[in-house]
Amino acid sequence: MNYEFSKLLLSIKKRPRETIIALLLVVIVVIIFFFLIEKNKNASYYDALGDSADNRHDLNGAENYYKKAIELNPNLADAYMGLGGIYYEKGDYGLELLNYRKATILDTKNSDDFYYLATALEDNGNYKEAITTFEKALKLKPDNKDALHDLGILYLTQGDESKAENLVSRLILLDQGWGDELKMLIDKMK
Repeated sequence: MNYEFSKLLLSIKKRPRETIIALLLVVIVVIIFFFLIEKNKNASYYDALGDSADNRHDLNGAENYYKKAIELNPNLADAYMGLGGIYYEKGDYGLELLNYRKATILDTKNSDDFYYLATALEDNGNYKEAITTFEKALKLKPDNKDALHDLGILYLTQGDESKAENLVSRLILLDQGWGDELKMLIDKMK
């Protein structure tokens, strides 16, 4: 062990400039690493504050916290989802869609994010895209009863009773009441 340490000291003495540069680079990398970790912690903190403000129905406060979280970490899908929800509550459906879309781009594996995007698309009359987005939510989470229910109703409103009927049995297994409701709506459409 002492031999290896002596060898290291000798190489440092032979190349002091290169050693100092290497040490500075290591220090810079460590500082950047800890800065990024701290920045992401702060973004999550502001996202949590946004959730808290939203729960208190402080829409302006929540909006500001979510925006601060996004400023600190532009890749935080949860903050975009929260912001989309705030814009829905404020009636700004264009910004709602924009933020939900951004969240699904950042987190392509979250079924709930796709579900909320699909409902926003449906509310805005983008039925074809809403159907595709509900289907994407169900591919990610086949037992997403909200997506099954809402997709079934959307199929009905678009005149596709057979596709709605295909969802009934799955929905009944997950939620008897919603499955029965969808079946009743299908029967009324016949």
